[in-house]
Amino acid sequence: MQEINMPAKGGSLPAGGHGATGGKKIIIAQFIILLAGTIFAWTNFTIELINWLNKRACTTGCVVGLVNPFLTPCFYGAIFFTLAFILSAIILKKNK
Repeated sequence: MQEINMPAKGGSLPAGGHGATGGKKIIIAQFIILLAGTIFAWTNFTIELINWLNKRACTTGCVVGLVNPFLTPCFYGAIFFTLAFILSAIILKKNK
């Protein structure tokens, strides 16, 4: 039989109701995944930018006939991954 963790009077469980350790594990996993995604996104964008600056064809597959690398899905993805990673870092820091 599974034991149910009930919060003390006036308290609350972390998001998901899994107790302190379950919620913290999810936040850490989210942080690591967003870190990896951010590194991957900025790496793709950097390769794309270097190719564009050297007037070579785009090799990452973001855009065919690249005019401006700052208007590509790779750049926007990198921005959104970075914002999500920063929010995740803030959440992780506040939950320590």
